[in-house]
Amino acid sequence: MKNEPNNPLAASEVPQNEGDVLTPGGYRPASNVTAAHPAGANAEQQVLTPGGYRPKSQVNLVDVGQVLDGANGFHRLLDSKGTVLKEFGIIETKPGLDPLHPLINDLPFSKVVPGFGTGWITYAGWTNNTGKPITSFSTTWIVPPAPATQSGQTIFLFNGIENSTMIYQPVLQWGSSAAGGGNYWSIASWYVDGQGGLAFHSNLIKVNPGNVLTGVMVQTAVNGNNYSYNCNFQGIANSGYAITNVQQLTWCIETLEAYAITKCSDYPNTDRTVFNNINIQTGNTHPALAWGPVNRITDCGQHCTVVSNSSTAGEVDLFYHKVPFVFLNPKGGEKFKVGSSVQISWKDGPALPQNVRLCLVNVNKWVVVGTSLPANYANNVIPGVFNFTIPANFYPAGGATTDKFQFYIQDVAQKTWIYGPEFNIVT
Repeated sequence: MKNEPNNPLAASEVPQNEGDVLTPGGYRPASNVTAAHPAGANAEQQVLTPGGYRPKSQVNLVDVGQVLDGANGFHRLLDSKGTVLKEFGIIETKPGLDPLHPLINDLPFSKVVPGFGTGWITYAGWTNNTGKPITSFSTTWIVPPAPATQSGQTIFLFNGIENSTMIYQPVLQWGSSAAGGGNYWSIASWYVDGQGGLAFHSNLIKVNPGNVLTGVMVQTAVNGNNYSYNCNFQGIANSGYAITNVQQLTWCIETLEAYAITKCSDYPNTDRTVFNNINIQTGNTHPALAWGPVNRITDCGQHCTVVSNSSTAGEVDLFYHKVPFVFLNPKGGEKFKVGSSVQISWKDGPALPQNVRLCLVNVNKWVVVGTSLPANYANNVIPGVFNFTIPANFYPAGGATTDKFQFYIQDVAQKTWIYGPEFNIVT
C-alpha cells in the first residue's frame, strides 16, 4: 500500500466527521471550503482615464491653486502655501527608462467591444536623447466636429511627455471619463501612472468644435534629479496645474486614444486632426526631431502622418479614417514635351510609408501607355513625389498630340485610387 503523507486538508471518499461537505475530489471539513465570488462582485468600481481604466480611489482632482509634489519618492497634494493636503504614498517606479504608455491600457472585460481597437490608436513619439532636459513642449490643434454617432465612446486627443512611469498631458476629451464629461468636447490636464495606479486631473472645462487649443508643458525648476513642470491650455484659465520634484520627462508624444468605439462613425466627423506649430525646446535650443509614427489600431483606416519634423513649427496629422489620394501635380492643362521630366506629386492616401502604383493613361483611347512606374513615399513625408521622364519615342507607342493624358495612382492593396488632371504631351 502506498504511504500517503498526512494532510489534514485532504478530502475523503466518505464523511469523516459531522459537518463534512462534498466537493469535487471528495468530502472535507466545511471550514476548509470557501466561496469564490464572481469576478468584480466585491471589486472596486473601475473608471476611465487617459491610459485606461483604474480603481476609482486612484483618481484624484488637483483643484485650482493646488500642486502635486513628488519629493522623496512620495506623491502628496499641496496647497498654494506648501501645506500637505493629502498623501498618496510611495511613487511606484519600474526598472529602466522606457515609458509604460501605451504598453499598458487597463480595460475591464465588460468594457471590451468586439471588433474595434481600444487604447492608444495612433500616435507619433520622439525621445529626448540630447543630454539637455526638455524645457518646453507645445502643440496647437483645432477642436474637431462631434462624432456622427453616439455610442458611449470616449476619445482623448493630446500632446504629452512621459518618464518611465507617468505621463503629463493637456487632454481634449469627447465623452465621459473619471473627470466627468458627456457628449461634448472638454479639456483638462492629467498626470497619470502607466501601471493602472494613481491618476490626477484638473477640473474639466467645456470647449466647442472650431476652438483653437494650444497644449503647453514647461519645465519650471531643476533640483538635482528632481524636475518641476507646469501644464495647461494656453490662454484658458484653470486648465492645468503644476507638478514638482518628479522624475525627468523625456518622451514626447502626439496621440489619439479611444474607448468603447462600436463603429467608425463614432470617431470625429472629419478625416483628421492636425497637430501643428509643434515647438520643442531642450535648454535654450531647438533640437533636431525625428517623430516616429505608430499605427497601433487601423480598423477604420486610422493612421498617423509626420508632415514636418521641425522643432519650431512641426506637424503631425492623426487620421480617423482612410482618406483618398489627392494629386498636387500635374495640375491640369499643361503641355509636356516628349523627353522631358514630369514631377508627379500627391498627398494622403493610405498610411505612410507606402509604395504606390502609377500609370500613365491615354484618356482619348482609354488605354494605359505606361504602367507600374516605381514610386514611393520618401522618409514618411508628404507629399509623395516621383519624377517621370516621357520617352523620346513616346508617340510610336500610340496616340496623337491632340490626345489627353492623365496619371493614375493606386495603393498596393488596390483599395484606394484616383485619376489625376488631364494634360497634353507634345513633340
